[in-house]
Amino acid sequence: MEQKTLEEHKEYLRECTKLGLWAVADWVNKHPQEDIVEVLDERTAIVNHTVFNNKTLYDFPNFTGDEWPKLKEELKDIYKNSSNPSQFEELAFKIVEPYIYGRAEKDLQSINGGNSKSWVRYDLNKDEEYLEIHMENSLYPKSFLADEKYFYDKLKIAVLDAEKSGFKGLWTCSWLNDLPSWQKLMPKEWNESINNRRWDFEWHLGFWGQFLTANQCFNYKLGKKFRETGKIPYPMSRAKASIEVFKKHLGI
Repeated sequence: MEQKTLEEHKEYLRECTKLGLWAVADWVNKHPQEDIVEVLDERTAIVNHTVFNNKTLYDFPNFTGDEWPKLKEELKDIYKNSSNPSQFEELAFKIVEPYIYGRAEKDLQSINGGNSKSWVRYDLNKDEEYLEIHMENSLYPKSFLADEKYFYDKLKIAVLDAEKSGFKGLWTCSWLNDLPSWQKLMPKEWNESINNRRWDFEWHLGFWGQFLTANQCFNYKLGKKFRETGKIPYPMSRAKASIEVFKKHLGI
């Protein structure tokens, strides 16, 4: 599998933005107490996909000026005059589209610029009983879940680092917890601990990461499922396991 091309990245920006617009309208239809202007920022990463965002594609967005606030008000007016989420998506995308492709080349340079050393990230300076871990696809354009040896080698380092620093175990909050290919690599106790499944969604990859394929293209299969069911395919949830459980699981 090769790194994605500029056209593929533009396609991702287009399709993920369209899905976000559809999701915004569907959500506000079901939760009319929420203001669509706030939902656009809090539950989608649409602004991340635009030239208004001064940061990288997946970081917490940062924008200056009044272009994005003005655009949100336009989107609010379109929503008021739309009969359903699909119509809103179509009409809203026409005014958002001119602002997304201008960042594509810079995004791609960052995405194709080199992988992290490990799929698991963590901060050993945090004051908590269990060490929070974050996941990223460090084997892009392949999946880090497809290489069992690599997965476990990096997990062992995290477990031993956590033990040395006095943590009782590892935990995370992610949509991955319900993904079968993730579950088969994790200890039984981890999978049994899954709780607090959230069927809503926020702007970050803890929810929206499921719409990225291993080579960071748009996941049409899950996008289609979201539209058909009105439910995010994989809810974000919490899971944890102790150091002892991980060491037994990893044979260390």
